[in-house]
Amino acid sequence: MSEAPPCSPRRVRLAWKIALVLAPFVGLAVLLSVERFRGIRALEEWRAAAEARGEPLVLAQMELPEPSAAGRMAEVTAACDALKAKSKGKVLVVGNWQAMKRVAPGVAESLCAAPLLGEAGSWDDLGAELKALSPELEVVRELLREPVSSATNHSDLNAPFRIATSFQFAAACVYADALHSIHDGQYDGALADLVAARSVALSLRNEGGIVPQVLSFGVSAFAILPAVWEGLEQEGWLQEQLARLDGALPNGFADAYVKAMLIERFRLSLFYDAGRKSPHAIGLMAPEEDNLPPWMPAELSGVILSIRARIWAFAWSHQDELRANRLLTESIDAARNYAATHDGIATKRLIPEHQSPSNTYDRTRYRLSELVLPAFESVLKSLIKIETQIALSRAAIGLKRFHLATGEYPESLAELVPTYLPHVPIDHCNGRPLRYRRDSEELFTLYSVGENGTDDGGDPSPRAESDDSGTWSGEDAVWPRAAPAPHDATARSIP
Repeated sequence: MSEAPPCSPRRVRLAWKIALVLAPFVGLAVLLSVERFRGIRALEEWRAAAEARGEPLVLAQMELPEPSAAGRMAEVTAACDALKAKSKGKVLVVGNWQAMKRVAPGVAESLCAAPLLGEAGSWDDLGAELKALSPELEVVRELLREPVSSATNHSDLNAPFRIATSFQFAAACVYADALHSIHDGQYDGALADLVAARSVALSLRNEGGIVPQVLSFGVSAFAILPAVWEGLEQEGWLQEQLARLDGALPNGFADAYVKAMLIERFRLSLFYDAGRKSPHAIGLMAPEEDNLPPWMPAELSGVILSIRARIWAFAWSHQDELRANRLLTESIDAARNYAATHDGIATKRLIPEHQSPSNTYDRTRYRLSELVLPAFESVLKSLIKIETQIALSRAAIGLKRFHLATGEYPESLAELVPTYLPHVPIDHCNGRPLRYRRDSEELFTLYSVGENGTDDGGDPSPRAESDDSGTWSGEDAVWPRAAPAPHDATARSIP
């Protein structure tokens, strides 16, 4: 049997060179494969443990809103779209004017008591625009006597955006009409508008997912609540109208938020699946997020970003998804605690503090969770604020009704129960009753302890560390008094 001829030194050297060139790539491939296996196994273990705890991870395990009667959501959406189409060129309806404008700590200026809409125009101009939209507005108001709910396909990542777009403009229009009616003393018309705005807020609330929740908070905070304050600053209300005004306030946000977060966690898995198939389709590895040198040619930047995106999808996307699920589940647990206790201060301690990865390796493999998680953390804090503002509004309506009946304000909020309120409204910042002090027959101080959780006696003075404005910038979150009219020497309270 003949022996194989020995390799020449030249061939040996060539083989070594090839091996040295290929070794890093082979090592990288092995490393990335190991990372992929680790991520898949860890994610599967987390899901198994979550299911063992009874965590609903699929839609079939969740309590979803019942859809409205067949075709009703489509009818409401079409009416909102028709209103938006008719309003083109109507600049005052969605104008840059502000109700309940803060002019000093704890003091706001009434827009409805002013002769003009600031620099935007006159009330007559707004009235003319609203009159042109009257047929479409009336249809929207009629259809939105009650909230609607769609049979949303929660597997469709774009469904919440389509619904929200149709409803947003309708909320702006009924808000403008409500303020115009309050200015004219037409409170029944304003109430019809506020009921429609409430239905918009609750319809968005019922859609599930974070985007509709945020928009629902926005409709409440920037349309319904300022209009309520403006209305309470005017004379001529009847007890029956004020009771309906109380009924126009939205509610039930906390439980709906928990359900929305569960749906969002389900959607998160769809989002990662889409990212693994096409990282660029979900906006991953955008150039402005990667700090590439500005001198680098666009073609080379594109190649580097594409390689990074594909490495992330293959090796690290499951680890990234695991991190997102863990942090999101902690946020869900915090939301559950808030829904049970309505203690915002204690709940904030449970919200996982966002800490960005400190090294390049973690920043690369956790890219998607870094894009989406910070938004979830801020929404729960917004929920606590909006529920506190609704509680303040409900207490203020009760105080208005008591004053209307007796000519003075009560010594305590307990005197409003049960004639005007079923119970003393809760301060959602700490889970205890709202603070109240009668200052005189015509003045009172109504407040929440605010974000710091400390009762500072109704002090609206801005906190040095506050990054907010308005109600939430003060030591306490105070229901604002009205700024004095030019001929008044002192500010007046809610009549």
